[in-house]
Amino acid sequence: DPYKLNKYSGTGTAIGLGLAVATDLINDRNAKKADIAKQASGLSRWLNRNKNREGTKWNKIKSKVKLIIQRLNNKLNNQSTW
Repeated sequence: DPYKLNKYSGTGTAIGLGLAVATDLINDRNAKKADIAKQASGLSRWLNRNKNREGTKWNKIKSKVKLIIQRLNNKLNNQSTW
């Protein structure tokens, strides 16, 4: 979806695409639990690799990633019966 990519513009192509995919998974009622977990894991690994980067841009990107990871985890925890 071009809107979602535009929403995360300025975050870098790879992480922006990852956030857009994660947003789709959050909003998809039929998303598989394994897909949600895989996306959360990938974003968590990216966040761990870049945790020491400083600056306004990096802090903004990291806060977006943390928010999306939290939303993915909430969806996993709230969807106990699939």
